[in-house]
Amino acid sequence: MSDRPSMPFIPVCSATFDGNELAYLTQCIETGWVSSSGAFVRKFEEAFAAEVGVAHAITASSGTSALHLALLALGVGPGDEVIIPALTMIATGNAVLYTGATPVIVDVDSKTGNIDPEAVKRAITGRTRAVFAVHLYGLPCPMDELSKLCSENGLALLEDAAEAIGTTYAGKNAGGLGLAGCFSFFANKAITTGEGGMVTTNDDDFAYRVRRLKDQWFVPEKRFFHPHVGYNYRMSNLQAAVGLAQLERVELLVQARQTVAARYNHLLEGFSHLSTPLDTFEGGANSHWMYAVSLTSSKSGLRDGLAAYLKSEGIDSRGYFYPMNEQPAFQEFATACPAAASLSSRGLLLPTGPTLSEEQQQRITGRIRSFFAA
Repeated sequence: MSDRPSMPFIPVCSATFDGNELAYLTQCIETGWVSSSGAFVRKFEEAFAAEVGVAHAITASSGTSALHLALLALGVGPGDEVIIPALTMIATGNAVLYTGATPVIVDVDSKTGNIDPEAVKRAITGRTRAVFAVHLYGLPCPMDELSKLCSENGLALLEDAAEAIGTTYAGKNAGGLGLAGCFSFFANKAITTGEGGMVTTNDDDFAYRVRRLKDQWFVPEKRFFHPHVGYNYRMSNLQAAVGLAQLERVELLVQARQTVAARYNHLLEGFSHLSTPLDTFEGGANSHWMYAVSLTSSKSGLRDGLAAYLKSEGIDSRGYFYPMNEQPAFQEFATACPAAASLSSRGLLLPTGPTLSEEQQQRITGRIRSFFAA
């Protein structure tokens, strides 16, 4: 434990609400429009579609429900297979299981942590229906290769863009690169609604099915008559009001994270104990949802030791996701994914967010250097 004077705690992530959030929420409450019928839902959807550059954006109750809705709208079900990367939030795999389909877990690229197209190619069978490209921690996937593979094999390319608000690839925004994109607005994301999600697409029929599925399959022409099974995955007007206010500042919020990443790059330049994340990939930009480093040493327990030391110094951090093939709920689908296992054991997410100051980053990187010096 350090003998230094106590310093203010640095959280791993923080949000900021210094736009129109309070004014829009007040409007919801004063007018009584607080549930999913309110006007802010439509306004948020339209503004988000314009921001991503797609024809349709459909709000959802969470990022997980957005993933589930995309698979349901595609018609994925029992007997189908969906290829997912080993290194992702468990929600990606859970959404596949919700449909009754089989998640096929494949390894990732050892440098980017994103899904490996060669591993995808080897995993395709006659039962494969879709591939989930997860833009891990904000770094874009190799979408050209994945798109070609999916096109050649008649598969749907879906984007798990939960961590990729502001991520770009080949001049386009994440969420507009495949059949559909799935976003999360959890509190730690680049923009937040507290809880919430969004499905984006350019396909009119797909968008129609998502809208019906998320709303109990209500049909406007015959109220309380439901032709198909639907779900209550709606976003409230209160959440959408916050989301719209956040979206009005999305460029500033994303740029703030990218500025944080640039400062980390400078402060850690030449530091041999850590590998820093890529800023660009195949002409695309990393939105740096989180600043994701990995230890160059694979010594057992070293990453966890660093995280514990930082915590004792008042600095929060997070390890990478546990690989999907190591999750108890997915053991029957487990295959060897050595790159994901290595990155998971060595990866660490450093504090990232629009409010992180240069002074705080100097403190963080100074403590990291002290740990390795000792």
